[in-house]
Amino acid sequence: MFGGIIQHLGIVSSVTEVDGGLRLAIESAACLGASVGDSIAIDGVCLTVTSLNGSLASFDVWPESLHRTSLGGKRPGDAVHCEPALLHGAPIGGHPIEGHVDFAAPLIERDAVPGSDQLRLWISLPAAFDALLPERAYAAVNGVSLTVTGRRGHSFSVSLIPETLRLTRLGELQPGETLNIEIDPAMRATHANPLLDLRFPPPVGAEPLDPLEAARAALHQGRPVLLVDDSLAGPALSLVLLPQGLALSTLTAALALSRSPAICVLSPEIAERLAIPAPSINSLAGSEEGRRILIPVRVKGSDPLDFSPRMLQLSLDMMVSPDSGIGSWACPGNLQAIQIFSDESDETPACWEAAVGLAENAGFPGVALCLPLHDAAGLALSAAAAPEIAARFRLPMLAVAPAAKLRFSSFN
Repeated sequence: MFGGIIQHLGIVSSVTEVDGGLRLAIESAACLGASVGDSIAIDGVCLTVTSLNGSLASFDVWPESLHRTSLGGKRPGDAVHCEPALLHGAPIGGHPIEGHVDFAAPLIERDAVPGSDQLRLWISLPAAFDALLPERAYAAVNGVSLTVTGRRGHSFSVSLIPETLRLTRLGELQPGETLNIEIDPAMRATHANPLLDLRFPPPVGAEPLDPLEAARAALHQGRPVLLVDDSLAGPALSLVLLPQGLALSTLTAALALSRSPAICVLSPEIAERLAIPAPSINSLAGSEEGRRILIPVRVKGSDPLDFSPRMLQLSLDMMVSPDSGIGSWACPGNLQAIQIFSDESDETPACWEAAVGLAENAGFPGVALCLPLHDAAGLALSAAAAPEIAARFRLPMLAVAPAAKLRFSSFN
């Protein structure tokens, strides 16, 4: 275990080919006092000392490490970061680092952090690790413990304070050079557990700066949109997804994140075509122009005891099909249907109306899956949690009011 606080640099003395790998000889003060068999992190890669002569130590690098790291490109005279393994009870300083590099990635860009003496590095991020490096997460970059300070497209940034620039060689790196990246081990454990894996597809291409354009692009890519409503007219936070192009993994992750039942919102026109009735005893049905709580339905011919996301997806497909009608659904159902109010209603729009407005504005029928978000205690999340959720799951965030105005132009 290492802490990511670099106190020693080393110089590669020699590089020798051995059977299936390389042997690096490195001169560093970090090797003083070490013994054969000890672990030392070299540019973030945990290696074992195989021979030792004062401050000159040899390390064998085998195919797995050569494949995952930049060590295969080292040449005599190259400078490297060296960190001995932590002693039990010693301060970590940075964050727990295993020395098990997840991927090697090129430096894309370097620039100054506005208004400070910090240097910012933009590093390429493979799609497989996209969800594991949100802003404010830990990352080890060539063995240095750093905080992710930004995300854009398939890249992330870290900011280097003057002390880090003084003690490491990160400030000398130029675009195109390869860096060893280790994600936070706790994030990796979450990623490896299918019960905790809540990932959504990453954005395709550059994300629009306009919130409405970003929401429209996300829906076209089969990604959720985070709706925020601080008017108390409905749930404060909701995920909106459209049936068209919705991957089963995305639907499953959205259901798990929301901790909500599946609620399908319909425009009055589609509700009329499907002819889904309201319960006979339903005080929330309201007037003909008002919002109507309809009976839960499922796609006809399906198992009434199958409540899996896959069967839910089939029910959503039925809802949006132009050929569906009163003979296409059955009950009891796995999908709660809500008919939004008509244009003549004087009710205040909520996430339900905004979801349908988004669907229609994106060029799809007025059908959307709307999932209110709840915390682990089952309580509705407040609008204050929106920025953190949007950043953590890379979701476009949109207020309910402008989304509702897409359909209800008179709403102010």
